[in-house]
Amino acid sequence: MPLFHSVSWRLAYVHAQVCMQMRTGHKADKTSLRYQGMGTYNVRVEITNRPEINDPEGETILSDLINRDGDVGISKIRCSKSLLFTIKRDNPEDAIQAVQDICDRMRIYNPLVSVLDLSIS
Repeated sequence: MPLFHSVSWRLAYVHAQVCMQMRTGHKADKTSLRYQGMGTYNVRVEITNRPEINDPEGETILSDLINRDGDVGISKIRCSKSLLFTIKRDNPEDAIQAVQDICDRMRIYNPLVSVLDLSIS
């Protein structure tokens, strides 16, 4: 990389820090500058067991409901886990893709037994 690219990037960075400090009254950090101008999205992740996998928690709730109240017309209950990520990205598609990558990389769910449903909320 030529020297002038490195110098101009540093000048732009320092300029952005000074502008942020003047505008808000507090010193800017690298994180706030990195995501400046991006939208904030709430990505809801719902983790459920695959349909062919038994859901013992849902079956227990259903049997307790039937034992307590009799026949209430409910034939099946499935339990799931819900996570809410607040993330800064350029658009909703990028936000969903970033959260999907995080869930895959951190093994938040077991892909053999569970499915993810991601949505913007």
